Amino acid sequence: MKRIVALVDHSVYASSVADHAAWLAENDGDTVDVVHIVNPFDLAATRAAGMAGLAVGGPGLVGSIAWQSDERMEELTVAGQELVDRLTARVASRGGLALGRVLVGELPEVLKTLDNEADIIVVGKRGENADFV
Repeated sequence: MKRIVALVDHSVYASSVADHAAWLAENDGDTVDVVHIVNPFDLAATRAAGMAGLAVGGPGLVGSIAWQSDERMEELTVAGQELVDRLTARVASRGGLALGRVLVGELPEVLKTLDNEADIIVVGKRGENADFV
């Protein structure tokens, strides 16, 4: 039995990622873990603080501002959980065993953890605003 991780974001490709993960799992009874990552250092987390223009100052500045925006981080986490819940139900509707979770952290660090847990990681693209699928 394999553990498949489907990394999703709020892009139009998220449903496709969940569908592909479900397809991989459906014949073997594998588990699909639908995961959304909220990056506290992401520019999106700083916008609510009205400080997006300062992001040019470097990652240290962005990080300190993002961590101060607890309300925005909560909004991003709630939105991520709603996405994960919807896509977990989508996977489960195809007969698969689906789990869902929202993780907070920077993508490279979270991927190291997920890589240790997963046999297969399914992604659509990196970030909802990325140009390449």
